[in-house]
Amino acid sequence: MKLADSYYDVMNLSEGYVSHSFAQQIETDGKYIYRADLGDAYPRGIALTATKVGDQVKDPSMYGTVIAIPGDTGYNYTGYTLNDLKLGTNNYILTGTGIKNEKTSVRNIYVNAGSKTHLQTGAKWITNYTAKDKITVMNPKLVKLSGTQFLLLWEEKNTVKNTYTTKMVLLDESGNKTSEICSSPLALAMCEPVVTKSGTVIWYVTNNDSPVFVEINPYQLSKVQTKARNVKTFKTDKTESFDNGQKSGYRKGDIYIKDKMIYKITSSKTVAFGGVTSNTITSLSIPKTVKIGKKTYQVTAIASRAFVNRKKLKKVTIGANVSKIGNYAFYGCTNLKTITIKSTKLTASTVGSKAFSKIYTKATIKVPKGKKMVYKKFLLKKGVTKKMKFK
Repeated sequence: MKLADSYYDVMNLSEGYVSHSFAQQIETDGKYIYRADLGDAYPRGIALTATKVGDQVKDPSMYGTVIAIPGDTGYNYTGYTLNDLKLGTNNYILTGTGIKNEKTSVRNIYVNAGSKTHLQTGAKWITNYTAKDKITVMNPKLVKLSGTQFLLLWEEKNTVKNTYTTKMVLLDESGNKTSEICSSPLALAMCEPVVTKSGTVIWYVTNNDSPVFVEINPYQLSKVQTKARNVKTFKTDKTESFDNGQKSGYRKGDIYIKDKMIYKITSSKTVAFGGVTSNTITSLSIPKTVKIGKKTYQVTAIASRAFVNRKKLKKVTIGANVSKIGNYAFYGCTNLKTITIKSTKLTASTVGSKAFSKIYTKATIKVPKGKKMVYKKFLLKKGVTKKMKFK
């Protein structure tokens, strides 16, 4: 084993690490190595460093304190943990537990997310417990579902009832919640959850000698039961999972994945198209309808930022029922050369800002018969340029 690089001169802020380090996380996107470091001195806080692959550790491309922790340097206690770091398409996101100020010892779940080239300072609090709540949060984990979507898991202990509950919420790569926080009686462990080919998330826990494999559908968190498990009676002698929606119906707000396409239930009859789970898709057809479980829904919208910066996407067809396209929906799809719009329901007010900005400069846009002039007029205000050809 050969030591390729090392931290020899510790306590040097400019070299991208901290003194009195309590926790570290590391991730790479193949181009840069990102390191998060929680420490008590120089700085007292969480530092994030990006080093180009092949460069020495002491020559970071980016370094800074993303969360500053108040208190005395060298106190050997911060009130924070650093539990996970993940990389999205454009952003980094990290999570842990922390105290909101020096006047409390109650910990809450935080995330910090920012551009992979520009740090974002400060904690974004996911929970907001006080001493009166008698809740202890612990063990937060991030699961990368796609380049723009993450599942955040953590455990909560009710110190009065002595019960545990696992909490779950979907986040975008900016750390914003895209679902409600849901509760589950399923146990969470220290092991790293993994995403299967079908899009489910799986991990395992043990109770002495009995392993339990837990499998969940992250796109239908509202199906989770809300009952907490008791520390003394929780059994781990069988595999446990919550309903993936095949036996029961869906509710508004549920997210469903089918054929690598993400749909969000918006009403009892409609869904919005939320994007895709694969970064390698080059051609895509957004359908007129989609069957989820035993029910058929109309696809009436394309979510904001659904395809932002999908560089490999070359061709897309927008279904006949789509009446709304969100802000930045296709922003940055620089190789998107052909767009076929089958819908006659789009208007200037239902197509979001910069929905088609920075796509292929000479793209061809095919629209329904009789809609060429109308669509061209308002799409020119949504990112389409005069160099693009309308048919």
